[in-house]
Amino acid sequence: MNRLNEKERKMKIKKPLSGIIIVISILATSCTIRITSADESAVKTAVAQTVIVQQVQVTPTVQILPTATTESTAAPTNTAKPEEPTNTPQPCNKASAVSETYPDDTQILKGTAFEKSWRLQNIGTCTWNANYRVVFYSGDQMGGPDSQALGISIAPGEMVDIVLDLTVPNSTGTYKGIWKLQDDTGANFAQFWVQIEAISISMPGVTLVPILPVVTDLTQEDAEGGSVRSEGSVMTSLYNVGDLPSNGGSQVFVSFDISDIPSGATITEVKVDFSDFDMLDDPFGDLGCLRAYVQNYGTLDASDYISGSVTGAIGRWCSAAELQTAAVDDDFKSALQSKLGDARFQLRLQFNDKTSDSDGTGDMIRFGTLKLKVTYH
Repeated sequence: MNRLNEKERKMKIKKPLSGIIIVISILATSCTIRITSADESAVKTAVAQTVIVQQVQVTPTVQILPTATTESTAAPTNTAKPEEPTNTPQPCNKASAVSETYPDDTQILKGTAFEKSWRLQNIGTCTWNANYRVVFYSGDQMGGPDSQALGISIAPGEMVDIVLDLTVPNSTGTYKGIWKLQDDTGANFAQFWVQIEAISISMPGVTLVPILPVVTDLTQEDAEGGSVRSEGSVMTSLYNVGDLPSNGGSQVFVSFDISDIPSGATITEVKVDFSDFDMLDDPFGDLGCLRAYVQNYGTLDASDYISGSVTGAIGRWCSAAELQTAAVDDDFKSALQSKLGDARFQLRLQFNDKTSDSDGTGDMIRFGTLKLKVTYH
């Protein structure tokens, strides 16, 4: 695999109510942004992106008209007619800096990998189509990619996040790398850069940049989870919770591998996504609210089934609509934080209000993939 392919990143697009969100990602650090429209020759770079649609209006430059006044003693005079308001034409390709990470001259230990991002807004009149590129222009490349097509369209008014994966050189000093946008004809515009200071040791009065948050997606370990029924049956990798046609109960047990999260990490957010499911009959209407409990069950067996109503739930869903919505949950965050240092984070899901409605019909939630999105530093 060549160096360019190693640096390419995946694109994600989000569409909020107010517009379309598309994010460009490439890991990076510091710099003050300047945007220019000068043409330069094509060069190389790489980008992953997210576009955030945010409509902007081009405000015409308007000359203020003089206020008319009347004086009873003044003789009539001829007054020059003020100029009519005119629109200032915008160029085809133009970008405006919105925000960035890492200001100029941020001090980072030499040899450290870091991420630098810029948010740019298309304030020109032309759409940046999928063949527009981010290209390395000059200076210190710091291991950054050479060139890569945006791969998406960014209309006037939309914003794009450009993220570069860089590494601080192994020698101390100040380093600056310049990148540009390039249109589909090879014309460069919109200059932006990263400038950092590589240092060798911590120095008095110097505050090193904190490590950026890490986001990891956890999914269940199928070999370690499944369902346990009230009569003792163990159904590995089958995540069904509710009641059975026999009027017995079924509980779900799920195991997440957290061994890659450092024991000294601080969990800042846990988003619970149990939205991959279907239902038989009406489990919420007939059985009440579904609850989640921490249970270190180890190897799944019949003894893990818990009868009756219990307390200590860290999660509760009382409708299909609630379960379909991935949501940040502070109780999950606290529970996961307390388990760091262990290899597994294990849960039990059950309907706590009723084991069964005793109607001889199964009321069941059948899960597919259960996910936790964990952010920590």
